[in-house]
Amino acid sequence: MNVLHSPEIISALSQLAQFLRIEKDPEQEIEGVLLSLQQRLGFVAVQLLVEENNNWKLRKERGKAPYFDTDCRSKMVEHIERSIATKKLLSVENIYTRFSIRADGKGELAMMIVPFAGAEKNTVLLVYRRNARISIVQQDNRILEVIRSLSEHSISRWLLQKKEGLPDTFRKPKTLIGSSEAMLDLYELLSHVVSSNTTVMISGESGTGKELIAHAIHLSSDRVKKTFVKVNCAALPEAIIESELFGHERGAFTGATGQRKGRFELADGGTLFLDEIGELSLGMQVKLLRVIQEREFERVGGTQTIQVNVRIVTATSRDLWAMTQAGTFRLDLYYRLHVFPIQVPPLRKRGEDIVLLAHHFAKHFASVHGKEIIGISMGAADLLRNHSWPGNVRELENCMERAILLTSTTEVLPHTLPVSLQRSKNDPKSSGLRLLAGMGLKVQLEKIEQQLIRNTIQECSGNMAKAARKLQLTERMMGLRVRKYQINWKSYRNHQSTKDT
Repeated sequence: MNVLHSPEIISALSQLAQFLRIEKDPEQEIEGVLLSLQQRLGFVAVQLLVEENNNWKLRKERGKAPYFDTDCRSKMVEHIERSIATKKLLSVENIYTRFSIRADGKGELAMMIVPFAGAEKNTVLLVYRRNARISIVQQDNRILEVIRSLSEHSISRWLLQKKEGLPDTFRKPKTLIGSSEAMLDLYELLSHVVSSNTTVMISGESGTGKELIAHAIHLSSDRVKKTFVKVNCAALPEAIIESELFGHERGAFTGATGQRKGRFELADGGTLFLDEIGELSLGMQVKLLRVIQEREFERVGGTQTIQVNVRIVTATSRDLWAMTQAGTFRLDLYYRLHVFPIQVPPLRKRGEDIVLLAHHFAKHFASVHGKEIIGISMGAADLLRNHSWPGNVRELENCMERAILLTSTTEVLPHTLPVSLQRSKNDPKSSGLRLLAGMGLKVQLEKIEQQLIRNTIQECSGNMAKAARKLQLTERMMGLRVRKYQINWKSYRNHQSTKDT
C-alpha cells in the first residue's frame, strides 16, 4: 500500500495543509510544520537549520536530536551541502555508522535532509526516524516531499520576516508575495516611501502586480483608515474620464440628472491610484497637472473650487519618457509624477518566487472550487520554473486556476498545466536548460529522463506498456524508472492532452 494513501498520513497532511492555508504569522506556520512532523507523523526529532555567514545555525528544534561533535558535524555539513546543491532530499539510513556518532542504545537512527534551496538563505529541515528500514526511509521521503511543497512559502516568509534592515511594516507585506533578490530590493525601496505623502510612479510590464504594490503602499501608510480609490485610465472613454475624475453638477451634460462626486473627492484623505496613466489625452493631462500642483479643481459644469488632500500613486506599462520625447505625454506632468519611481521586476527575473506564487494561487483556487489540494508535484514545479512567463503574475494566476480545475488528485501534476509550459521544457532554446546550469551532468540528465518519461506516459494516457515501447524500454526497465522518479502513472489514465484555450 502506498504510504501516501494511508488514512493516518492523509489526515495529517490534510490538517497541515488546512493550517497553512489560513495566512498567519510565518513563525506560527513554521512551528505548525515542526509540530506536525514530530507529533502527527512520528519523527523523533526535527531541526530547522539556516546558513548564515557560511555557517549552519540551528534556528528551531522539536524533540531530542543527537549531538554532533566537530568531526561528526563536518561530515553532516557535507551531506547538507550536497542536498542543497542538487535540491534533492538526502537520506542517511544510520547516522551512528555514517557519522561515527556514539549510539544511545535506543536503536538505529535515520536522518532525512529536506533542502529549501529556493529560499532567501539556504535552509534545511533535518528529520530523524528511529529504527527505520530502507522501505520506511523511502516512504518518509515521499511524505517529506509533500511537506516541502506545502511549507516552501512559509519558510520564505519566515526568512523574509527575519531579514534585518527593513521596517516592521514591510518585513511581512500583507498583499505581496516573494522573497527573491528583486523583491527584497523592492521592499526596501517601498520602506522609504510608505510613511510619506510623496507621489509615486510604478512602472513595469503588464501583469506584474503594479496595483497590488500601490495598495500595499496605502495599507502601510498613515492614510490606511481612509479610502483607496483606483482608476484605470485606459478603460474609461475620453468623453467621460473628466467626469469620473472630477465629478459633475446636475445638467452639466446630457444624462447628468444629479450631482456626482468624482474619484478625487472620494479619495480625499486617502490614496488615488491612477493606473495606465500614459493613456490620458493631452487635454486631460493639462487638467490633471493643475490638480496635482494646486490640489484643487471644479466639477464639470460647476464653479465651486473644491480642495482635496489626496496622495497620488500612478502606474504605467509604457515608456513615459519616450512619450515625452514624441510629444504624446507632457514633460511637466512627467516630472510631477516621477518624484519617486518604482520599477516592478517581471516574473522571469523572480525565479525563486514562481513556485511560491503558484502555491498561493493553488490554495486560493482550491478553496474557491472546493477541492482538497495539498501541493504541487516536483514535475509541475519544474515546468513552472522553466517557463518564461511573458504574461507575468497574471499569466501564472490563470495557469494555476486552469490546473486546479483539471486536478483530480491531491497535488497539481504536470499534465494539468497548459501545453505552452510543457513545450518550453523540451525546447532546447528555452530557459529550462539555462536554469539547470550549475548542476552536475548526472542531475541534469536525470531531470531530462524523468520529464521524457512523464511526457510519454501522459501521451499514452497512463498505458505503461505502450509508453515503454515508445521509449524503446522493456516493461521492467520502465517500472524501475517510474519507481525511481516516484511517478504516479495511474494519474495519467484516460487523460487526453488539452490545448490552450
